[in-house]
Amino acid sequence: MFVRRPGYVNTLSRIGLNWREVSLATAKVDAALDEVGIYMFVAIVNIGGRAVELVLYVGKTTNLRDRLTSYLRIKKGYDSRRQSIVDMFNAYGDVAKFLFAPVPAEQLGKVERAIYEVTAPEFNEVAPPED
Repeated sequence: MFVRRPGYVNTLSRIGLNWREVSLATAKVDAALDEVGIYMFVAIVNIGGRAVELVLYVGKTTNLRDRLTSYLRIKKGYDSRRQSIVDMFNAYGDVAKFLFAPVPAEQLGKVERAIYEVTAPEFNEVAPPED
């Protein structure tokens, strides 16, 4: 059973993140910058007439272009080594969105862990380490 630890909601409320949606289209991936930051896969689902955004997966990267390239290979079926991500694309591929927020390298672990603790993403197989 997943147990949230107190304090992470407050941590996230104090951190200013500038989220942007990034396409997993090949042309967009090729144009992506080598940025450091946090990313999430999210899906908007309709629950009884209300749109709800689910966090499916949260991760960190030191190179956005490389990370996008790896997910593009999985989405297109070239790479199936990460079964949980394959399952995510099978379940939510039509509605999943990739969001990215630049974060200083020294804060990556702290921010990733806080988002994980608050949202309990379904497709993260392992909890990020605590800093």
